[in-house]
Amino acid sequence: MSLISYVTKIHFAENVLEDALEAELERLGLCRLMIVSDNGTSRRNVLDRLLAAVPRPVSPTVYESGCCRATEEACAEAANLYLDCEADGLIAFGGAAAFNLTKAVALRVSHDGALRNYAGTEGGRPRILDVIPR
Repeated sequence: MSLISYVTKIHFAENVLEDALEAELERLGLCRLMIVSDNGTSRRNVLDRLLAAVPRPVSPTVYESGCCRATEEACAEAANLYLDCEADGLIAFGGAAAFNLTKAVALRVSHDGALRNYAGTEGGRPRILDVIPR
């Protein structure tokens, strides 16, 4: 398996879901995941692989966004689900919309106020402190 460690870890390999997921979840101490997926019905089989690779003691909740953008509405809905299921970690799964929404959810559950207050164009970067504190 190949690994890139820069800002985040990126694993590249055949069967990487099956090979790396359990070790990464254990390393991070996560047991109640929320998986954020965009409208990826064409990727359903890969999402099923991801869910099958989640180790038994870990409880995943899936939020599937019907929209193709990380809107305030989708973020609020997903953040409420994150809080309701008492999740302790997030996985973005799919395309750019899923990744952007996941970042917004992490910010929403750990910071008050409108998301736009944290945008780089609004000078928000210094306002972003610990995201999803442990």
